[in-house]
Amino acid sequence: MTHNADYKQKALNFFNKYTGVIEIVRNDKVELVYFPLLPYAESFHDEQKKDWLQNMPVGKPRAKLEYIMDNSLDYIQQLKDEYLFAKTFRYYPVLGALAKQIPLWKALAFYLVFYFINN
Repeated sequence: MTHNADYKQKALNFFNKYTGVIEIVRNDKVELVYFPLLPYAESFHDEQKKDWLQNMPVGKPRAKLEYIMDNSLDYIQQLKDEYLFAKTFRYYPVLGALAKQIPLWKALAFYLVFYFINN
C-alpha cells in the first residue's frame, strides 16, 4: 500500500467505527443517513435495545418516527448518565467496587429502616 492508501484506509476505519447509518424511505427511494456515534452510545445495552424495539409501533412509518422523536431524548439522557457513572467508576475503582455491592446496600438499607422503625 502506498502512503496515501494507508491514510484512506485509516480514514475509512475511523468512519466505520465512529459512524452509524440508518435507512430512510423518502420519495419511494431508500436513502442512507449517516450520523456520529457518540461515546455514550456504547452504553446502549441489549436490554435497552430490546425494550426500544418492543415498544416501537409496527406499521405506519409516521408512528415510528413519532415514537423516536418522543422517546429518544429520554434514552439519550439514560445513556449519558450510565456513561458518566461508568467513567467515574473507572476513574475511582474503589467507588466502583463499593457501588457493585448491591446485596450489601440492600441489607444495610433494610437494617437501617428496621432500626429506625423500632427506636
